[in-house]
Amino acid sequence: MRLRMTTGLSPMPEVATSSTGSWITSLPGWRRLGFGQLEVLQTRSSTAGHSLVFTCHPQEMTADRIAKSGEYCTWSLPSPGLTGPWNVTLARPFAAEPDLFAAPLVLQRDGNWVIIGFRKLEPKGIDAFEILDPIPVF
Repeated sequence: MRLRMTTGLSPMPEVATSSTGSWITSLPGWRRLGFGQLEVLQTRSSTAGHSLVFTCHPQEMTADRIAKSGEYCTWSLPSPGLTGPWNVTLARPFAAEPDLFAAPLVLQRDGNWVIIGFRKLEPKGIDAFEILDPIPVF
């Protein structure tokens, strides 16, 4: 299975040679959008459609990204399929729990979707995290 980002939003640095023969690299597309990294990537298909969910902590984002979207850890975006392509410009924060991270979407036995993850406590000066109760989504 090959995962794809939309044109201009490659997950890998873009490399080319200049007319002088030296190497030129540019940041991956998601880095240009202010995300320092995309971690704990997952795709899910639900009655709401296909989604990509990922973690990017505020300290891994640019000041411009924080000013535009706020300080959140978990992000999602719609997708035309489980393997992309993903347009990271559509990423939206999971505002119900700003410090939620490493949070998979889980289909419960009753057919309802929830997100389960950890709450980052470092912003409160505590070097730890806690496991959250499932949070309903969709």
